[in-house]
Amino acid sequence: MNEFSTYEYAVTPKNDRKMKLTKFWLILSYILFPLLFIIVFYMINLPWFIVFVVFATVLFIVTTWRRFVDVEYEYSITSGIVTFAKIFGNRSRKTVMEARIKDALIIAPLNDKIQKSRLDEYQPEVIYSALSSPDAEDGYFMTYEDEEGHACAFLFEATAQTLKICRFYNPSATVISKVRF
Repeated sequence: MNEFSTYEYAVTPKNDRKMKLTKFWLILSYILFPLLFIIVFYMINLPWFIVFVVFATVLFIVTTWRRFVDVEYEYSITSGIVTFAKIFGNRSRKTVMEARIKDALIIAPLNDKIQKSRLDEYQPEVIYSALSSPDAEDGYFMTYEDEEGHACAFLFEATAQTLKICRFYNPSATVISKVRF
C-alpha cells in the first residue's frame, strides 16, 4: 500500500426525526420572517421598504437551508491521517476534526455488543459522527485522544478499503468485520 494514497468516503444523513424537525422549524421561520418584517415596516410607516423583504427572505432561505439541511459528511484518509469534514450545499466545506490512525486506541464495529461496550467504557468527552443514521449498517468507531488530551470518538461508516488502511496503519487496534462496500 502506498503511504501517500488518499481515500475519501461521503455519506448523506438520512431523513430521520431530527432532520424532519429541523426542516419544519426552518419552513416555519421562512413564513414568519417576512411577515415580521412587513408588520414592522408597516407600523413605522415605511411601506416602500417592504421591497427589501423579498431580497432578505431569499438570502435567509439560501443560507440557512444549506447550513442545516443540505449537509454531507465526508471522511478522508491521507498518509494515515483521518480528516472529517462537513460539506454544506456542495459548495462550502468545514473541517471538523483530524486524527492519526496510529494514535487510535481501538477501531471497531458499532453493531458488535462487546466492542460497543468498550466505547461506552472509554466515555469519550467529544463524539464526532459521520454516520448517515445512528443505526447505520456498517457503523464503526475510532477512539483516540486529541492534542489537548480529551477523550474523543469518531463514528463513521466503514468500507473494505477504509478497514484495510486502518489495518495498515494500526493493526493492533483494528477489528475487522464484513462490510457492504
